[in-house]
Amino acid sequence: MNADEDPGPHEYSARLFLKPLAFPSIDPKLEIGTDGEVAADNLLSDLTTPGVDGSVEALQKRYAEITEQESGINIVPAEAKILAKVIWPLRHAKVSYVLGNSVGTIALCGMAGEMLALLIFDVHRPKFAGSPIEAKDEKGIFGREFEKLGQERRLKVLKTLRVLKDEHYDRFTRLIWIGRSTPSWVAGRFRLEAEQRTPRMADGL
Repeated sequence: MNADEDPGPHEYSARLFLKPLAFPSIDPKLEIGTDGEVAADNLLSDLTTPGVDGSVEALQKRYAEITEQESGINIVPAEAKILAKVIWPLRHAKVSYVLGNSVGTIALCGMAGEMLALLIFDVHRPKFAGSPIEAKDEKGIFGREFEKLGQERRLKVLKTLRVLKDEHYDRFTRLIWIGRSTPSWVAGRFRLEAEQRTPRMADGL
């Protein structure tokens, strides 16, 4: 072909994932089954992370995996603050793991860690100069209110005030490290999952 010849139109192909944010099993605008009935298997498939096995057997397996790692939270005070700030975020994290949502699991565990640090401070109300630290004194002692400190700073304060043991401090800081390393880990995992899902996605178009 000469340099002045028209090369003609180029052909491109791309694999697409239709309505990735939709839940077809419960979306009234989409086909969800006969007479509007919702099939449990279809709903589980919609709620599970795309590309992850959403069968009941797979959910049971992941539930067993994460339950084995628990330290035995069997009874907790029925206090609204404890439930809302610590227990329910942990439960949501567990749900995320069972549904194959690794990112959600990590994020919710990080949130629960921050809420737990605040709760520990509120419950213990450590002393300074022989008197419990009041809310009005926090800014003068810490530079700002305890709640507005970064999590690393909060943990150092709790450790310095002998409220947090070294073992627990290490666990809290590890949770911070995991949260910070998540973006790069997620990017790599998403690339891998995308490669694994591509043939399946194409079959569904």
